[in-house]
Amino acid sequence: MRKICFVILILILILISVSLSANAITSNEMLNKVKNLEANFTDFSATVKGTGDPGTVKNQGNRYEDILQVKDGTIKYKKHNMIRIDGKIQGLKGIVVQNGYWVKMQIGIMNMKRNQQNDPGKRQNSLDMGMLSSILWKDNKVVIMSESNGVAKVKFTPVYGGDEKRCDIVWIDVDSLKLVKREKYNYEGKLKKRFEYKEYKELTSNYYIATKTMAYDEKNKYLATANYSNLKINQKMDDKLFKM
Repeated sequence: MRKICFVILILILILISVSLSANAITSNEMLNKVKNLEANFTDFSATVKGTGDPGTVKNQGNRYEDILQVKDGTIKYKKHNMIRIDGKIQGLKGIVVQNGYWVKMQIGIMNMKRNQQNDPGKRQNSLDMGMLSSILWKDNKVVIMSESNGVAKVKFTPVYGGDEKRCDIVWIDVDSLKLVKREKYNYEGKLKKRFEYKEYKELTSNYYIATKTMAYDEKNKYLATANYSNLKINQKMDDKLFKM
């Protein structure tokens, strides 16, 4: 009798597991939802301000120290994967432009332009902007790892970059497709950064962007916060803004 009850219990657990799996969102279903939501979106611009703990950020290298020193920062994003960041660092005008896989950086007399297709760690994408976009499915293998309480745990692994173990694991609200949090792993597969997304605003109907992103190091020590203000949407930006 005890053995029969045990078998029945196992069967019930299997049925529950199958039922939950059947209802869980798939990668293709999430992609289709993103495509539908972003259909009426073309671009956004915002003022961006970084605040944080200089002591902790110092351990991350000069690149992260510079972020806290940026003045009059603005960010422009145009679908798909055209990004421009302007600001001043120690009085010098700085511009970073990304168009597809090409990245250009100008700070003072320094001028660098490079194709970063095989170096995904040096590229930006919409996750860095605080939102989902369908281009992520083109540049990454996207796997739904699990789903719990309406939040999917999703793994984005770059399709370019050789044998690197680099990936992003992102928690996404299944209904709204808002980004919740993110873990960023380097080429060795080691956790390097954690991000929490907050204070969402609509880009178009039901298509959200996080206007506050908080960053932490691999030991979960607070690093910095990026805040968007003056958010402007669908301004029909000229592609010349993103020329290489």
